[in-house]
Amino acid sequence: MEVYKRGKAWTYRIRYKDTNGKRKSLSKSGFKTKKEAYTVGSIPQGLPSKVNVKPEPSSNILVLS
Repeated sequence: MEVYKRGKAWTYRIRYKDTNGKRKSLSKSGFKTKKEAYTVGSIPQGLPSKVNVKPEPSSNILVLS
């Protein structure tokens, strides 16, 4: 997960691979603080439900299986 500032707002981005191996990302912005963006982003919302999410070795990409 990445957390970065865009203008005056903080943004988080989660990069992942879907079940077919295609890379995708999910981001949301508008947070007032870095901590707020990190807290909300650490609970993935908007990813397909009933899917196992695991980190891919040596990267910041999640793999859905």
